[in-house]
Order: sequence, then C-alpha cells, then structure tokens
Amino acid sequence: MGLQSFEERDYEAPIVETIDAEVAGANGAPVLVFIEGGHYDPRFVEEDDMVFAEESLRAALELATNLVLKYKKAVKIVLGVLVDNLGQECGADACSIPLPAGEPVVEEALDVDEGEENASGGRKKKKKKEKPKLPESLEDILTEYPIARRDMLVVTHERAAKNRAVRAIRNYIKSDALSQLPLDVVEESDDVTRVYFTGPDGNVLLATRNGEAWSAQCPAIMGVHFDEVFTALDKRFFKRQSSPRVVIDFSEAADRSKVTNGSKAALSLFIDREGYGTHHIFNISSVDEEVEITELDHYSA
Repeated sequence: MGLQSFEERDYEAPIVETIDAEVAGANGAPVLVFIEGGHYDPRFVEEDDMVFAEESLRAALELATNLVLKYKKAVKIVLGVLVDNLGQECGADACSIPLPAGEPVVEEALDVDEGEENASGGRKKKKKKEKPKLPESLEDILTEYPIARRDMLVVTHERAAKNRAVRAIRNYIKSDALSQLPLDVVEESDDVTRVYFTGPDGNVLLATRNGEAWSAQCPAIMGVHFDEVFTALDKRFFKRQSSPRVVIDFSEAADRSKVTNGSKAALSLFIDREGYGTHHIFNISSVDEEVEITELDHYSA
C-alpha cells in the first residue's frame, strides 16, 4: 500500500520552513531527520497510561509520512522511541537521578542498524539482531503505517543516557579544555560539587557529586540522549558530514523544561559538531495527551 498524506498539524509549518531552507542550501546532500514519538514508562502500560505514547507515536508517523511525500529523496528519515526506564518525573526544576557510589557506568548498545547505506549511497548487508519489544499497543500502531519499518526503528533508553551523562561530565571536569567549555564547576565543600551548563538563558544544573556518588540531572540526560539520536543518524547514513541534521521530539508539557534545556546543552556541549552540517532540534511539547494542543521550541547550531 502506498503512502497517503495526513492533515497538517500546527507545528508542521515551522518544521517544513526549516527543512525547505536546508534542502535549498544543501547542494544536493539529503537532510537527515530523526523523528521520535511513543515515549512511555514500562511500569505503566495499561490502556489509560498509554494515551500520550500512542498518540505521539501516531503524530510522529504522520509527520514522517508528510515529509517523505513532500521531499522525496531530499530527506532521509529515521524513526525512534525513547523508553523512560528511570521512572523519575521531572517538572520545572531539574530533578536528580543518582548513580550510587560504586555502580559501574554501563554502556547499552545504541539500537540502530548499521549498514543501510554505504559511502556511495549503495546498500550494504545489515547485521541481524533481535529488536526490543514495545508495548502491544505501540507495536499495533506501527503496523498501521506503511512508512514504519519495525526492523529499522531506533529504541533508546533513559537509563543508558543517564550513565553516559555521568561519564561525559566527569570527563569534562578532568579535561584540560574545561575552561573553554560552557560549564561552571562549583565546589561547595569537600563532599559536594555541582556542575552547571552556562547557557544563554542562565545556568542549568547538570550534575551533582555527593561524596563519591554522582547524580545526573534531567537536562544532562536529555542532552546526551539528543547526542545519541544524532549519532543514530550518522550510523544509519555513514556520516554524511555535509548533510544538515534535524531531530524532532515529542514530549509531554510537564517535561518541557528538561527537554528544552537538554536541547541547549546538547548543541553547545554534548554534540561534536565540528565538520558537520547544521544541527536542529525541534521540541514538540503536548499540553494534552492527544497531541492536539502543543508548544514548539526550536534550537539550532
């Protein structure tokens, strides 16, 4: 069955305007787009708990379909789902996700198939691996949309991003280039250190050390997560360095602060942009579970 367009939602026009400009200036290089919906907490997968996850996944798939129909080969799209396996709610203030003293920083493999496209644009044989299961309602939605290829869906986890955030921040503190980074390290006492991102809108707390234990705050976790999804684009498309990159993320309004602060930290700190095209992050925050009333934030570098 072929692709059919969907009714354009309010947030699509600014996204299309940005992609139009990037397509026009990309000198034939495709614009790489990562669209993420379906965010869910695996502890709560009953029908009433999954409304936002289901509706945001539908919104992501419909947006992807509209973009493919509009731009054809001028865009390359990857779809993803972020799993909240930390179980920590975040509001306007940064929350604290502790990494207990002695707990190893475990690297979970980024769930993205490598080898879809080689450097010349041809296709290479992909490694076969079992995909993580999603809640049944999300799996069912994926079967409804022709654009969704389940074997190509990228599934990421907040716990893995937390581990990477702690490691990255500790490495920054030890780096000889610390003075050149947008970080403010405050030694409050022998036992307490706080690390702030010095962003354009003021300082944002990224991490805290209490004794030997480090805590990653939500903006750091989301900042590293956005670095992960840009990495997923690079792995899928073999580092097309001249290509502009666009990440579009659906989240609930309660998470808007941590997500937008994470976007700013990602573009200024966590993402290695040297030698690459423009990076854009669109944060779509849904006021209602049905993703009908939304706020759009756009950051680029």
